[in-house]
Amino acid sequence: MIAGLRSTGGWLYRISDRALYAVLAIGVLTSPFYRFEYLRATLLGTAVVPASAALAVLALGLCVAWRSLLRRDFAWAEPAWLTWTDSGDGRIHLIGRRLWTGWIVRFAAVGYLAAVSVLVLGETGWLAAGCALFSGVALLAVVVARRAPGRAEPWLEYAVIAATVVLAGTAAVTSVGSLPLWVLAGLAVVSAVVLAFGSGRPRRPAVAVSAGRADLVRGYAERTVRRVMVSFGDALALLPPPGRLPFPRLLGGRAVVARFVLAGVLSRARVGLLAVLCVVVIVVAHQVFPVVSPVWLVGVGMYFAGVPFAAGLASLWAVPGLRRWLGCADITLRLATAVVVAAIALAVVGLVAAFAVPVPVAVWLAVPLAVGAVVRTVTRKPLDFANVGVAATPQGYLLPVGLLAQLVHGPDLLVIGLLIVASGLLVAALAPAAVALAAYGVAR
Repeated sequence: MIAGLRSTGGWLYRISDRALYAVLAIGVLTSPFYRFEYLRATLLGTAVVPASAALAVLALGLCVAWRSLLRRDFAWAEPAWLTWTDSGDGRIHLIGRRLWTGWIVRFAAVGYLAAVSVLVLGETGWLAAGCALFSGVALLAVVVARRAPGRAEPWLEYAVIAATVVLAGTAAVTSVGSLPLWVLAGLAVVSAVVLAFGSGRPRRPAVAVSAGRADLVRGYAERTVRRVMVSFGDALALLPPPGRLPFPRLLGGRAVVARFVLAGVLSRARVGLLAVLCVVVIVVAHQVFPVVSPVWLVGVGMYFAGVPFAAGLASLWAVPGLRRWLGCADITLRLATAVVVAAIALAVVGLVAAFAVPVPVAVWLAVPLAVGAVVRTVTRKPLDFANVGVAATPQGYLLPVGLLAQLVHGPDLLVIGLLIVASGLLVAALAPAAVALAAYGVAR
């Protein structure tokens, strides 16, 4: 009886703890709906945003949710469960439930973000067409995710990215009428109806039926690696792996370093879509948060756009034997990667300038800072968990100072440099400091 009371007490304690967290989360999520005037004054100040700024947020959110769902991270199963528990249809129903749960969570978050944006930024007549666009894209996304991956899927993804860039970029700088939204919504619904014929029955999605044991175990292994790396704070392990190289002859011949860096970029060509999305995020964020300096927006955007293309250098630094196999100096690898990242950073600056984002001299000073921060990030040594360096704070909390110092190796250069560049001092005095910080990031 005592044991039963203890178990009941523990169960009630867990329920009360979760209820408290749920109440806090509901309070935080609903606060924008009755404090939107305060948010509008804080985020916008006296600035005037375009009439379709909230539409740009909606378009960008739909694109991110679409890409996230198409990763199909729901298609996994534990090897022991497959061996001892799976009854054949069990995996199909399990993957189907995960698919619908992931779809609901992603697009519910997009709907919430769009509703808050409409309240804070306002809208002028496109709300009905925007709801139709949301419904059409959500339907198309779940239909495509239910299908087994095919050759035509990347082309549909490119079309969605292109439509997002045009729609979000245009809506961020000017007003957009309802007609283009109705057209895009109609195209999404028609595409969903056509593609639904190969997506399987409602409770038996084709992606689950066609997934074999090897595919499910591979998905489980990738999910385990992501969870472990996130738990330990090692984000470099989440960088995109190389794909199929379109020109295999690049790996042979002279100029080994240049060929290696170029092959690393070409084998990750699809990451270019993320770089394009970074540009759209900068443009939209500039309109939604006009009080934030463009130096910070463009500088951070260049950093996130360039890091995936330097993943080849990160793989070398994770295994020192590979660097010795190339037979070249470390500074040569750093400089070759810095050239590639600099080209990407300059392309980001040019694209955001084409969408009417101000590009003062300070933004150009942020280019070498972003390049140095990227190179410094991917050449970080493996995390040393023996050097955690726990320190006590006056509030009684323990902070792993040594581990935090290792985790911010790279972004620290970007933050310090942007603080200097965006401080409003004379450009002539800031230029040497920016160049020196960038050189330090490339060399160390």
